[in-house]
Amino acid sequence: MKPFTLFVNGEELHAPVEMANAPLAAFLKTTRFKSVKIACGEGGCGACTVALVEQSSEGGAPSLRTINSCLAPVYSVRGKSILTAEGLPPAATAAATAAATPATAGGPAASSVVVERLAAHHASQCGYCTPGFAVACHAALHNAANGCSGSSSNGHAHSNGNGCSSNGGAAAAESAPLLDGEGLRRALDGNLCRCTGYRPIVSACRSVGVADIEDLAGPPAAGAALLLPPRAAAAAAATADDVEEVALGAGQVLKVPRSLAALVAESGRLAAAAASAAATGSFSSWRLVAGHTGPGVYKDWPLAESVLLSVNEVPELRRLQQTDDGLVVGGAVTLEALAAHLDGKLAAGGGGGGVGSVGGGVKEWAAETAAHLRRIAGTHVRNAATVGGNLVLTAEAALPSDVATLLAAAGAEVELLLVSSDAAAHGVSRRMPLLDFVSGGGAAAKPAAGGYILTAVHVPLPHHGVRFWSQRIAERYSNAAAVANAAVSLRLQPAADGAAAGGATASVVAEARVVVGVRTDAAAGGGVAAARNAAKETDPTVVLLYGWDVRRLTAVEAALAGAPATPAALAAALAAAAPDLAAIDGVDAATAAIAEGLVVQGIFAAAGVTTATANGANGAAAAAADVAAPSRLPPPELVAGTQSYPAPLPEVAPVTEPTIKLGAKLQATGTAQYTEDVPVHKGALYGAYVMGAKAGAVLEAIDATPALALPGAVRFVGAADLEAGANGSNGYGYTFANRFEALRPGAPPPEPIFLPAGGRVEYAGQPVGLVLAESAAAAHRAAKAVQLSYRTAPSSSTTTSTATATNTTTTDAPPPPTVEPITPLLDIESALAARALYPLAALMPWLPAGKSLAPGPMTLAPFNGDVDALLAAAGAPPAAAAAGLPPPPPPAAEPPADGGSSSGEAAAATANGSSSSSSGDANGSSRERKLRVVRGRYYTPSQLHVYMETQSAVAAPEEDGGMTVQSACQGTDVIQGSVAAALGLPLSKVTARCRRLGGAFGGKATLSRRVAAAAAVAAAITGRQVRLQLPRNADMVLNGGRADCRVDYVAVLEEQVGEVEQAAAPTTAAAAAASHVGPTRWRLAGLDVFVAAAGGAFPDIAWLDAMGLCAAVDSLYDIPHMRCEVAMVRTNLPPRTAVRGPGEVNGTMIIEQVMEHVAAELGVNPEAFRAATFLQLPPSTAAATTAKTVTTATDNGTAAAAAPAGPSEADVEAEAGPADAGAVAEASTTQPSSAAAAATAADGSDQSKKEEEVLVLKTAFGKKIPAPLYTLPRLWHKLMREAGWEAMQAEVDAFNAAHPWTKRGLAALPARYGMQRGNKPAYVNILTDGTVQVACHGIEMGQGLFTKVAQVAAATLSEALPPANRPMDLSNIKICDNSSELLPNSGVTGGSTSSELAAAAVRLACLQLVDILKTKAVPKLKGKESFTWKELVAATSGGWGPANQLGAFAWGGQADLPEASGAEAAAVPTQTDYSVIGVAGALVELDVLTGERRVLRADILFDLGRPVNPAVDIGQVEGAFVMGLGMMLSEAASYDQSAEEAGGGTGALVQNSTWHYKPPAAACVPAQFNVTLLDDAPLSQAGPISSKACGEPPLLLSTAVLMALQRATAAARADAAGGCSADFVPLIAPATVQRVRTACGDWNAAERLQKAAAAAATAKAGK
Repeated sequence: MKPFTLFVNGEELHAPVEMANAPLAAFLKTTRFKSVKIACGEGGCGACTVALVEQSSEGGAPSLRTINSCLAPVYSVRGKSILTAEGLPPAATAAATAAATPATAGGPAASSVVVERLAAHHASQCGYCTPGFAVACHAALHNAANGCSGSSSNGHAHSNGNGCSSNGGAAAAESAPLLDGEGLRRALDGNLCRCTGYRPIVSACRSVGVADIEDLAGPPAAGAALLLPPRAAAAAAATADDVEEVALGAGQVLKVPRSLAALVAESGRLAAAAASAAATGSFSSWRLVAGHTGPGVYKDWPLAESVLLSVNEVPELRRLQQTDDGLVVGGAVTLEALAAHLDGKLAAGGGGGGVGSVGGGVKEWAAETAAHLRRIAGTHVRNAATVGGNLVLTAEAALPSDVATLLAAAGAEVELLLVSSDAAAHGVSRRMPLLDFVSGGGAAAKPAAGGYILTAVHVPLPHHGVRFWSQRIAERYSNAAAVANAAVSLRLQPAADGAAAGGATASVVAEARVVVGVRTDAAAGGGVAAARNAAKETDPTVVLLYGWDVRRLTAVEAALAGAPATPAALAAALAAAAPDLAAIDGVDAATAAIAEGLVVQGIFAAAGVTTATANGANGAAAAAADVAAPSRLPPPELVAGTQSYPAPLPEVAPVTEPTIKLGAKLQATGTAQYTEDVPVHKGALYGAYVMGAKAGAVLEAIDATPALALPGAVRFVGAADLEAGANGSNGYGYTFANRFEALRPGAPPPEPIFLPAGGRVEYAGQPVGLVLAESAAAAHRAAKAVQLSYRTAPSSSTTTSTATATNTTTTDAPPPPTVEPITPLLDIESALAARALYPLAALMPWLPAGKSLAPGPMTLAPFNGDVDALLAAAGAPPAAAAAGLPPPPPPAAEPPADGGSSSGEAAAATANGSSSSSSGDANGSSRERKLRVVRGRYYTPSQLHVYMETQSAVAAPEEDGGMTVQSACQGTDVIQGSVAAALGLPLSKVTARCRRLGGAFGGKATLSRRVAAAAAVAAAITGRQVRLQLPRNADMVLNGGRADCRVDYVAVLEEQVGEVEQAAAPTTAAAAAASHVGPTRWRLAGLDVFVAAAGGAFPDIAWLDAMGLCAAVDSLYDIPHMRCEVAMVRTNLPPRTAVRGPGEVNGTMIIEQVMEHVAAELGVNPEAFRAATFLQLPPSTAAATTAKTVTTATDNGTAAAAAPAGPSEADVEAEAGPADAGAVAEASTTQPSSAAAAATAADGSDQSKKEEEVLVLKTAFGKKIPAPLYTLPRLWHKLMREAGWEAMQAEVDAFNAAHPWTKRGLAALPARYGMQRGNKPAYVNILTDGTVQVACHGIEMGQGLFTKVAQVAAATLSEALPPANRPMDLSNIKICDNSSELLPNSGVTGGSTSSELAAAAVRLACLQLVDILKTKAVPKLKGKESFTWKELVAATSGGWGPANQLGAFAWGGQADLPEASGAEAAAVPTQTDYSVIGVAGALVELDVLTGERRVLRADILFDLGRPVNPAVDIGQVEGAFVMGLGMMLSEAASYDQSAEEAGGGTGALVQNSTWHYKPPAAACVPAQFNVTLLDDAPLSQAGPISSKACGEPPLLLSTAVLMALQRATAAARADAAGGCSADFVPLIAPATVQRVRTACGDWNAAERLQKAAAAAATAKAGK
């Protein structure tokens, strides 16, 4: 069998036959072109993007059609030319060469213009997604530069989806972007980035203008080299057999017919063969293949079929033909080809006026349909997915289809070719209504699956007078499956009398067609989705599907027929919509309401009604005014905005300069190496996890036998392999332990590496073992074949097939049954009821313990003042009592082993149990006190990391019995300790290495241990190198993410009688200016909070969420009496761990929700109330300078039980052991070191003396902030002034008054993030040629740590040079890979402080070298006033090498730097810990009818001191905020709850794929995104390293978006209530479209419209 030939970047490559049916990305990984990244394997993220180079049939430049190489099989691109990021043509002009980025950016000197711009705009952080973006941007810009004037039916030339733009013409200005607006949005809609926040990526693409066209094309030879060689093109064009037959290996055959007749004949033969095989009991199956995008969702890659029958080469199935009857769309036409044809041919140049254009007809229909099609999936999927495939999957597999809704509303029919083993029946062509085909309705039944081929769709083109409208609602604007969609077609004709009732001319609806599609539960619609979901019983990584229902609303259509196109008549007809929708099986109320909203919008738009009276309840006068009719939101604008930061300081250069990230071009070209790119030896094995599928069940047996027969399988490794025999030996030479962390006295038992037979599955997805195979594909296939037997509660036993294995077949016999199955605890409520708790106070003894869940130190409860006394005076219960906690149960013989999760939709529905009441007068200290109570329940969500690079490790045995592990980790120490614990080795025999990470966000601090240890034990057992890289689904299932929380709070307000109502701080002036409601006389006197956080089945480092929450919940507010008690329940969910801003974001959400609730109850402006509650500086600073501490109301004469007194990272590491170093990755972010705390408390200490001279504020829980560093007043005032807050609020109020169906919300809030400084190691060596090697703490994972360290090293070493020659060239600095061998004991990278810590240690080492150079080398250059760095280093030479020490090791931190003492320190004292302070404002808009939402604007101001690299820090601010945006809006994480629910019953993660889990995409980012770093900020440290942490704090400010959206929903409810203020209803994050629509109120749109019309009629009659 011949290998497959394809051409990559102009180079001929040959794929072996055994990889013919593998993804293209997998094959490319075996070549030297490794830029493609398999981040999801589903076509959902775009990291694998490549472009097909296709010659236009019209001549001219070739076009580029992007596809997902993770979905395209190798056989589908045989003979084609492919462009990857490595092959992007270099810029051609001298100007481009002159403007190239510096050598430190890496990559070739002559790079692609797109690569250069991405680097120059700081558009690459972790870099894992960057190659995909580079290809997508280049393809779109290339196509725009070469014009998009036409389309072709085969998807070539100009029918691809990569960015047609009107700016590409010759008349465009030289500075105009080649691509912007809709074209740029489409170009980026198939790619995800988790780091940057997208703004720099968009800016980089916009920066490529008309003047860059020559550079974009590259040298003349570059484009020609990418085209197929003449011989290959000739071979492809030569007529071959009617059916090409290609062997794919493993007995599989690809057949490619080249005509419809050949397809008919071949399908008949295959059907007959299958029937014959079935009759004899043998096996013969076949499958149609086309776009190959379905497996991204259904995970049904065609491996088992004997024959694959491709329809891509059948011309009749690729036609786009206009006939007398309408438009014929071949079944194999791609979605993008159809959209391009509609744009280019039927919409007459695109547009056609859209809805509302005079006459409607073909132009309007084509424009609407094309725009809607281009919101399906992403560009790369649309370039491959076919119309026929989409419709068939809708009919057979409940695919949520927009295509079906769109074409059904146009009255389309499908053409089917019947396939049968019966020669008489085979090949018969029949047509049926498209809607009947996908829904199974109609008189003529749809043929059975596999019994037909969809050859074409016949679409009648609308005539003049037919109006068309369509819309879809999803969690993202694009690249997300629809929650609901609708299409409306109305044929209008003039009214018979030529006038409407009011005398104005009007039309009458002659005919209506209203089609909706809605998401349903999986069991609905015949249970098609539920049948597929049944696989979850054996495989927790199965992508669970929803059902889908598409239908016509016939009652609405009938009501519309003959009705005049007036608001009153349309409203009356719409009354039939709600009952029709409610009758759909399995649709929830929120989705039905969204669908109703779509129908309302569509009918008004298609009827041409642009104004309507919307709310008659406000009175006749208001009703008579014309307001906007219900209408959809416009498409989102791509992000733009401003970035402002302090000017660089030349004296410390290159520190403070916006230096381009080291290796930025390496990342953009895809040549940067990650763990997945580490080469493995010949004979290496690949691992795949076998996972337990049923939480709470007992695993009775493991049978690997079925896996052994599969090709490539080698062996199964499980817990039995790690057990020692009777003599204490296991025969492998290692003393294995089935755990990946050290045992700690008193701590809960650690998670095992593999669950043994007889053990209980503590969470769905818990690893049972590894299958090892000769390839990754073979390993994953085999892992699905291993059979696991379970015993579930109460006593049933089932056998399931879950994994695959290799090796000698073994069935692990279970020990005597000592473990019983349990009903899993899957939510907070059930875990609380079971008293399944983690002993938080025991885990964190430095924090005060609570008492609500005694006995035992179970909860944390920092407090200030006397909360109980205040609650008693107000007659209010404690928050713990408000939480309804039952009394503790009696001690059980066997405590529960597991615990719960998020409360989900049901809990969210009860979250609006907030209330307000007034207490009677209570006695105060000297006067009567008037108190008021506000109570509420709230929820904060979980969030998954979704780092682009999944967990990965490569383990290799060493000659001395040791082990070397390359790991995608946040700390090599953690991996070293974990592998040593698992193998029973001393640390010195384990080496852990990591070059860079493709994102982490806390998810690789501890979770990487599991993967590294599993790979290491497999390597030890087999004696072979083992690679273990998790697929996206497995990675998400194993990762519990952030702990979600249930929150109960009781706030006590006190009336300020005769006191100043607003503090006179600078903030209040701005706040008063912004307030449209006057200041309140009420102050927040006390707050009691009880939080139940959901931990996982094993503790991991979930306790950081509790600690961070306590550290942040007091924020910057002056609350005299406050308590926050936190419990963490144990659930049967994956272990929870640190996620960016662990706990801190939860705490911020809680306190800001309290502020919103209190302000709403008081009826005051929330920003004014916040400002009045801020910690305040005293009015007289002169008097204050004599005081040691500012006594605010917080002190209240009572000592606070302060949160921030805890151990340092080093302290905890020493206690816990190296294997647990990851467990304190984030601890250092909020807790000062115990040594520092002791020093502060010591009488007569230097620090104490310094504090006597410094004004210090304290938060409610005792966090100290020196007055010079308390920049909140400045930031708040600057935000209010520069954002024009008062004017913005007035505009929002005016907008909301005029738009009943669209609402806006505006909110601003502060955030404080506590940071701690510590000590880290560094090792710096100067080499004899003047280059410098730096080994430092901290792993580069996108945060720019290496870049900042290099800047600090260059600035420090330059101190040995004459001032005129400073700084040294940054290209001399190389930062070494992280290695436990080179720099052990360096700790974990996390908590946002690693860059500071690493830079400080490197500076200490460099200062040693500077002293050596000044002492030993400079004297040798005496008489030479100006010498260079290389000359200085050369002066150290001794002939055979350096004569002086040129290496230095340092251990220390900022406090050890020279600037931390002496005169500099007197002016700027070094803070051992500090607070990062920022503020943000957000403006949002929502569609009241559908819940769709947009973030229109965000303004962020941060005090980051003096940044080492302001461009990097701006990127961190933007990226963190956008990650928080996902948490607030779209990133839902839920788990199967009960067997009765669709897809439920196992406890597995539902959103385990990019199909369901939706981080923000480019179109989700604020349209105006302004970031300002405070200029002239006070410093917490003198010297060049005077920055503050920026990686996590900005995430907290995304809470402003949620608060703004909550206010917009409140405005919607008030409107629906007739203008009356409604009860406070919390909007629970993530604010999905369903939750937003629900929060807008429970009302019927048709009824509101009818009331408005009646009120309008009454008002007119009155006139």
